[in-house]
Order: sequence, then C-alpha cells, then structure tokens
Amino acid sequence: MPSSPSGRGGPDALSPEEVFALLGNDTRVGILRALWDAFESGRGDNALPYSELFAGVDIDDSGNFSYHLEKLTGPFVRQTAEGYELKQTGINVVRAVVAGTVTGDSTVGPTPVGVACPLCGAPVEITYSDELMIVSCTTCDGRSRWNGESGHLFGAFVPPIGVDQHPIEEAFRAAIAYSLHETAVFHEGVCPHCLGPVETTVDACTDHDPADTLCPNCDRFNMADAWMVCATCKRSIPPPVALVVLDDPGVTAFYHEHGVDHRFATWDTVARSYRIEEELLSADPLEMCVTIPAEGDELRVVLDGELNPVDVSS
Repeated sequence: MPSSPSGRGGPDALSPEEVFALLGNDTRVGILRALWDAFESGRGDNALPYSELFAGVDIDDSGNFSYHLEKLTGPFVRQTAEGYELKQTGINVVRAVVAGTVTGDSTVGPTPVGVACPLCGAPVEITYSDELMIVSCTTCDGRSRWNGESGHLFGAFVPPIGVDQHPIEEAFRAAIAYSLHETAVFHEGVCPHCLGPVETTVDACTDHDPADTLCPNCDRFNMADAWMVCATCKRSIPPPVALVVLDDPGVTAFYHEHGVDHRFATWDTVARSYRIEEELLSADPLEMCVTIPAEGDELRVVLDGELNPVDVSS
C-alpha cells in the first residue's frame, strides 16, 4: 500500500510514481493552469464551474476533459458545490512552474552589487545559475572556496523568478532575505518547505588557524559550519554558526541596547557574522563560544551541538 514518508498515508495515498504520472499530460497541466488563473490568494471562493473550466482549457472533447479532470480531483483538485478549485498541493505544483523552479534557466555573469567585502573592503559581485546565487569578493579569499575557487562569501538557492523580476541589486538583497529567513526557520527545527523535522550537525575545525587567509586545515574562514537537513524532503543548507547565532533574540536585544539596528535577513547581518570570534570549548560533546562585538562591548554566547545557547554573558 502506498504511504507517506511518515507512514501515515491513507488507503488512497498515491506513490511518487503515480503523482508524477498524473502531471505527464498537456490537458491536465492545462486544467491546473486554468484553475491557477482563477485562484486569488486569501479568497475563500476560488472554484470554477465545470463549464467555465472546460472553456478555459484547450480541448474540444468533453468526455476526454472529464476523464483528465477526474484524475486530478483528489490529489491536486477539490470539487465543491461551486465547481472545482486547486488544493494546496495543486497550488504548490503550479507555483513551482510559475516561479521558474521547474522551467526556468536564468543565468547572471559576474556582476557588482554595490556592497563591500566584510573582510577586505573590495567590491562584491554575484553570479547566478542553476538556481544558485554565489556572492564573492573580487580580491580576497573570502569565507571559503567554491568549486575550487576562492572568494566565496555567501550562497543562496533562490527561484529564477526572484532574479528575473528585480534589478540585479534588488535581486541580490531579495536573495539574502529569502535565504536568511529560510535559515531562521531551519534553526527552529522545522523545514519551511515541507514542515518536516530538521537535523542539525556542526562541522567544527578542531585546529582552526585562519590567520589572514583560509585555514589550511579546513579551507574556510569560519571555524564551524552548521549542516541543517530536512529528514523528509532532503532540503539542506550549510550556514556558518557565526551567522546562525545572529538570529537569537538575545543577540538582537544586545545589538539594540548598543544602538545597532539589527534585522536578521539583511546583508548587514552577513557582514556582522565576519566580525564574530569563535572558540571551540569541547569537541565531544560539542560546545563552542561565539563572541559578538558592538560599540566597544561584547556578548559571549556558549552554544551546544544543536546551536542552543546554554550560557550568555556580557
């Protein structure tokens, strides 16, 4: 019997193969798109009567149309007293297409974005392809190497539409906001894409020595990276611990007490993460201390292996 990954699928649950097969037909895609065109987010009534839905799809045979509509009803479409409307799963499918996640292929070559490298002050540039935006310094080694090249400062997976619909500098800031909000939800132990549980492990360099360049032992600027993986949909992100800790409410309060306007989902937050000092207190069990500076003062936060603060002092 097909079931969901949690084992709680009902007797009518579809296997992944059956779900993919449902979408492999032009008429069914046309039905989903017609219902999407009628969909208004936040409105209670988005249903289309059968006749209007039939008229909105490029097909002449009503019997064939009804057959394909019946296949979609249940998994992606809901029948109501008023007609037919998209279920949330149907909305998600069409949304992926509209956002370009499935069909898009946008690319951006090295382009400056009007901000300076937090390490050396040189201009920063971005590249974008395969849904991945890479933010790099044009001069120094940056935070780590990416595909063998140094200068890497930040990376974010963002839908193509987020790049296509904005001027490049706005796309850069939108990608930062999108990525850091995703990081914050992952840090809460919940996947923002499927609500699955998130497993966090910390990769800490036990002999870290970045000096003025990348550490020869781990090939990165930061001592520790957090690897956050959804156990259900397998979405993963690898933010530095020094970035994740800046989402903590105590850190936000500390900044505001010192007159620093700290909003997590911004490039300023990424830049601040480079000024944080890291110290490994214990490798097993993992415990580390991060020291956050602000206006001549410091906040020391001790973190456990799941990045929970176990001690805070200033």
